[in-house]
Amino acid sequence: MPAIVQVVPVGAAARSFVRDLAEPVSSVFGVEVCLGPPLAEPKYAFNKDRQQYHSAAILRRLAATRGREQLGVLGVAEVDLFIPDTPYVFGEADRESHSAIVSLARLRPEFNGAAQDNDLLRARGRTEVVHEVGHLLGLSHCDDPRCVMYFSSSVTDTDRKGCALCNDCRTELARVVRGR
Repeated sequence: MPAIVQVVPVGAAARSFVRDLAEPVSSVFGVEVCLGPPLAEPKYAFNKDRQQYHSAAILRRLAATRGREQLGVLGVAEVDLFIPDTPYVFGEADRESHSAIVSLARLRPEFNGAAQDNDLLRARGRTEVVHEVGHLLGLSHCDDPRCVMYFSSSVTDTDRKGCALCNDCRTELARVVRGR
């Protein structure tokens, strides 16, 4: 049976753009990617005090969409995400529920006052999608700032690391896959 990760647009995220973001997942991890039906705008996850969306609430909805034959489900949203004790996150993964979410909000160059640049947004989105799928497949954060599994605390980190795994993470991925 092929290893499949379902990718789901959440809210206003454009289906064609989400499909484009998921493209490198197959080549990096050797898994099949399928595009799932979109989820509605996650109003249920909105925190009015923070003016952000709690990622855990969205992860619960995403987990319910995962098919039994799928390794995991990843949502791509336009809304600004948070988890408690952090000002924001670009994404989050929950290995137990096999679900992950990536937000494009802070990856947009215009979020930080730069000109709109869809190519840069696409590159950043791809990096964060690959990063979160890496977590779904069992990888942890990496100390190598050029590895896709390095934790991004800013878009500068995301821009530097790109979509490739370092040698240590490739070795760890092979170990994890053998253990399944």
